[in-house]
Amino acid sequence: MKNNILVDNINLFDEILSLEDKNISKIEVNGKCKLNIFDLDINKLNILVNDDSSLDINYFNNINKSECLIDIEVKNRSKCILNYSYINKDKYDLKIKTDFLGEEASILINVSALNDGGNTNIDVDGYVKTEKINNYLDENIRIININGGMASGKPNMFIDTYLVVANHNTVIGNINKDELFYLMSKGLSKDKAIKLICDGFIVKTISDKEMIVKIKEYLNGR
Repeated sequence: MKNNILVDNINLFDEILSLEDKNISKIEVNGKCKLNIFDLDINKLNILVNDDSSLDINYFNNINKSECLIDIEVKNRSKCILNYSYINKDKYDLKIKTDFLGEEASILINVSALNDGGNTNIDVDGYVKTEKINNYLDENIRIININGGMASGKPNMFIDTYLVVANHNTVIGNINKDELFYLMSKGLSKDKAIKLICDGFIVKTISDKEMIVKIKEYLNGR
């Protein structure tokens, strides 16, 4: 199968694609593909991964819009990984919906949010229907609140079959005091120590090395 990715019905990609200046609403994948999305606001995005195909997404954003809906569908023996990290200073509602259209497929959702004085709400809804068997679903939400930020995270699963492996978890907290104390004991100011912890948290979810470098350069300029 030839690798290709259709973005809004336009074939843009053969092996790896980076987007940072294009509004996107629809992605369809055949073959094995990787997609990096850098600092791009998305209102609504539909993703379809066809039979015997895979899509790895690394997405970083400094939030400027109030809401985002990502809808992921996978077919037989396919795989989709979404690694999404973002910084929010206002109000942001993120909803991710996943659905298995086939069997022996997997979906992994990793969301890491730095809630910098803002209010963020994350809902991840995963569906596995009765007739769809031997699938794997993993939902992970991690949120750090700083500067008075507030957050909620709900990794939901709607499963109608026993022939599935499904896991979900949510971690919401503040800056780890032990980490902060350790860094300050090494001579860093409190502000620099907090920034170092937050920057490390943001890039930890991302799996692409070039994307990590790009995010670090961006964070260093903040």
